Amino acid sequence: DPLLLASEKIDILPADSVYVGDAESDMMAARSAGMKAVIYSQEKSDLADAKIDSFWDLPQIIASLG
Repeated sequence: DPLLLASEKIDILPADSVYVGDAESDMMAARSAGMKAVIYSQEKSDLADAKIDSFWDLPQIIASLG
């Protein structure tokens, strides 16, 4: 799994990671890897922990996810 490999390479646990994607398949990949998921989209995803319309909102969203 590429997300788990990336997490391992930077020495961060998947549970402490946030993955940002723009598709439902990205949200499924994040969930599968045990990561929090943020969707960058106009559409809501039931699999996402949060939704953003602008990357300017990302730091605030990540902080809110704990």
